[in-house]
Formats: sequence, structure tokens, C-alpha cells
Amino acid sequence: MTVFPIGHYMGERHPESLHYVRVGLEHQTMTTDEFGVWVLSHQDSPQWSVEDVVRLASQAELPNAPESVERLLSAGLLAQATTPVDFTRAYRLYPLQVGLGNTPENPDEYAVGLPDQEPAVLSATAYELWQWSALAPTLWHTCEIRAKVSENPAEDEAAGVLADLRPILANSCGYLDVRR
Repeated sequence: MTVFPIGHYMGERHPESLHYVRVGLEHQTMTTDEFGVWVLSHQDSPQWSVEDVVRLASQAELPNAPESVERLLSAGLLAQATTPVDFTRAYRLYPLQVGLGNTPENPDEYAVGLPDQEPAVLSATAYELWQWSALAPTLWHTCEIRAKVSENPAEDEAAGVLADLRPILANSCGYLDVRR
């Protein structure tokens, strides 16, 4: 099962050294080790699983990685996409960063980022997902729109939406949140 990070990172607060993430209208806290695991869940890999996160956390010498993953799953800071359709109905994407457009040399690649930094480069479909995400109440809405354009069932579009999420999340171009 593919795992995704959930929530908008709000920073570390002292003196308790807890990391805050907003999920919906609530703040959740993470220890430094849990935060490390949460960051590792942002990898740009189409089938990124809990096992991949635990393996990478162990390589990074983060203690208690399996327990951290379990705590983050139970707190709603990580979510597993048991089926693409159920996942897209439960979550929405919020955009971050600035759209920088494409170039005549690479018309199917779009830059997102900040003008003075190296931008993330997204495919045309990932860019469309990012660009319109603030208007979509759920990721499922995007699947329905894609289905109208492609004439495929919306259920068939869900896996593509999840694949397009990866570079957006990995490059901090957006974050996943629960539907409202």
C-alpha cells in the first residue's frame, strides 16, 4: 500500500522541541524522530510504502522508526492509499509555491517554486493537478474532471492522480489535507 504524508507543516516550537502540523482545523505534534519519518514519507516514488519509509528511516539512524510510523498513521499524519478511489475521496491537495510556467524548449514541463531558488519541474498532468487543486474539494473531483476529458471512468483516473501527487509533495509544491 502506498503511504502519503498528510498535513501542512507549521514548524518546530520550543522549549518542548515539538514539530507542529495542521491537519484540517487541528494541530498535531511530532517528536523530532517522528518528524524525520514524516519528512521521509514525502519521497518521489510512485509506490512509496510504509516499509520503504521504515527502511529509509533505519538507514538514517532514526530510532524506533516502526513505532513512529504507527503513531503517525494513528494520528492521521500519514495515510495509506488502500484503494486509489477511497483515498482520492478522503483527501484534497492544497498548492504551495508559485507557478513559474513552461518554456518553448520544454512545453510539457512546468516549473513551480520561488523565483530565486531552483524550481521543481512537474509534468503537464501534475501541473494541472497543482494549478487547480485550490478549487477542488477533493482529489476525487480531479478524477471526475480528468474522466470527462479522457472519456475513461473516474475510477481509472485515480491511480494517475496519486502518481501526479508524488512530485508535488516531494518538492513542497503542495500538501495533502483531509476533505472538508
